[in-house]
Amino acid sequence: KQNIKTRVFDKNVAGAINDILSDDKSRYPFFRLNSNLTSKNRVLAAKTGTTDNRKDVWIVGYTPKITVVVWAGNNNNDASETTITGFYLSGIWNKIIEKGSSLFGYKNINFNSYVLKTTSPNPVLFGDWKQEEEPHTILKYINKNKLSKQIKEPEDTQYESWEFGVLKWWEENKEVFLFNENKTTEDNKTFFVFTSPQKDKTYTKTLPVSFLSLNNKNSFYEIYINNVFIDYSTTKNISIDFNKIKNLKIGQNLLSVVFYNKNKEVFSTFFNYFEEQQ
Repeated sequence: KQNIKTRVFDKNVAGAINDILSDDKSRYPFFRLNSNLTSKNRVLAAKTGTTDNRKDVWIVGYTPKITVVVWAGNNNNDASETTITGFYLSGIWNKIIEKGSSLFGYKNINFNSYVLKTTSPNPVLFGDWKQEEEPHTILKYINKNKLSKQIKEPEDTQYESWEFGVLKWWEENKEVFLFNENKTTEDNKTFFVFTSPQKDKTYTKTLPVSFLSLNNKNSFYEIYINNVFIDYSTTKNISIDFNKIKNLKIGQNLLSVVFYNKNKEVFSTFFNYFEEQQ
């Protein structure tokens, strides 16, 4: 038999998908870090899913050597409980993929590296959102048939249908995301100020992040750069390696710190700008 191979994806597209689905930090905080979607023994990529009315819940995942799909649902096609999602299957899925890898003797292999090439001028495609503005559906910014095209007004016939849901969500949740620079309130327990980075200084290899806060109940800190989760910390001082930041820009970047108590009962967010020059 002749072995004929056909490429169905550009390798950079496949590489980008591998990178996204194996990035534990990008799933956080919706999924906790080091959950069953990860492994100490090997690189795992995974995607959960739930169909309408929760009639089907899925988790599909793989390593460079093995793919495992787990499904759950009712045999009579009834909907599941409203709290059920694909993540509920992660424990089963993790054990199967670990056992399968062991049985076949598959060692840990990293996914191939990739270089994502794009000529698109639309920052929204990279998750860039100006926080002083309310969010919109992505159809406000792009022509889905020609991503490089700049548009002034929404062109898609589905725009209004998607925009309605986004604005409804924003109205219900905007208080969590709207914040002012060096925010302070009358309650000094929420006082916060950055001591680093400094606005008039340019940083190159690492970014030292430090801040002062008078709220002693808050013990967990999430660090975001350009609205993308970078790291978390239990201290008020952290050093970030620029090589680990995929969305870093030359020039001005947005640094955000979200902090909360152990029960995540109160979220507060503060942000600062820093300059980076390669």
